[in-house]
Amino acid sequence: MGAGGAVGRGWSGRAGGLAAEIAFAGGVAGTLAGAAMALFFALLGTWRGLGWLGVLQGIGGVFYGWAAMGAGPPAFWGLVLHFAVSVALGVLFAAIVRRNAEPLASVTAGLMFGLAVWAVMTWVVIRVIDRPLADVVDHMAFGWLAAHVVFGLVLGLASQLRGIAAGEEPPRRH
Repeated sequence: MGAGGAVGRGWSGRAGGLAAEIAFAGGVAGTLAGAAMALFFALLGTWRGLGWLGVLQGIGGVFYGWAAMGAGPPAFWGLVLHFAVSVALGVLFAAIVRRNAEPLASVTAGLMFGLAVWAVMTWVVIRVIDRPLADVVDHMAFGWLAAHVVFGLVLGLASQLRGIAAGEEPPRRH
């Protein structure tokens, strides 16, 4: 048997088994949660007077420093970075949460995960690598927290798609 024969097949039928399933399902869930969060950022930025790209410009501060808050491509690169991080976090979440978890457990785990991401991003990551975003966050702390709650809730909901895609029956209460 060749090396390819030893590799299991996941629910998608592709080689790679569980690792591929986690990467695919987590990537999809992270993308959906990241999209919901980006939409929330647009609404929040508009409401707080930063414009609908304001938060994404702040995220682009990783690449542009304080120049990110001016005109140009920082918002695009902020969006790219936002989705890259969202996908990575979605894969991490998929690796942690069981495929057949009850919906309430998945959503609760997603909420807790979103709050943990909020804490690490707010108090460690952006303080060290993205001062422009830290400045934006300081002016809308509650909205920043709410955006991470949205991310976590959508991530928890989207993780339920993993079991559905595997052809499993949704968990039922007895």
